[in-house]
Amino acid sequence: MKTANNSLFHEIILKLSPILDELDIEVVSSDFVWSMVLGMLPIEHKGYEDMMMENCRKDSTAEKIDNIELLTKYAEYMVTEKPDLRYANLESFSQALRQLIKYVSGEPKAEKSLKKLKHLYISFLTFYYVESVKNGRIVSATKNIKYFSNEILDIDDELRTKLNELVS
Repeated sequence: MKTANNSLFHEIILKLSPILDELDIEVVSSDFVWSMVLGMLPIEHKGYEDMMMENCRKDSTAEKIDNIELLTKYAEYMVTEKPDLRYANLESFSQALRQLIKYVSGEPKAEKSLKKLKHLYISFLTFYYVESVKNGRIVSATKNIKYFSNEILDIDDELRTKLNELVS
């Protein structure tokens, strides 16, 4: 029997979910999902970011898995239905993924739940790179992906390797 997810993270996701469920996709910003994650797990917030992360890390493994699965569902929707290749969206996705990696760190089952989102991220960045090559922007795309790989996602060897292979 599945237990109820009582985490604050889940509560926020559920309160914001109707926006995606009820509004036309054109009304919702393409970085909505990433902003939701970064709102709960900020990279900077007046010096409180570590405290906020630690508070969220208290979620049970089951709650973390549930939260990741729900976020992945919405991320998949945004990436496939409303692919936004602007730098701000790509960077926000990268930052959100970094924070989620930190959120589940040290819990193998929760870390495993990120696999689908990581795959979605790599697929999206591959799409971005291919489109950039087609449009003669290989230099900027390569620079951006290297930045995401070596600066933002430096905490995940697998992602860093896949991103670096993409642009090599």
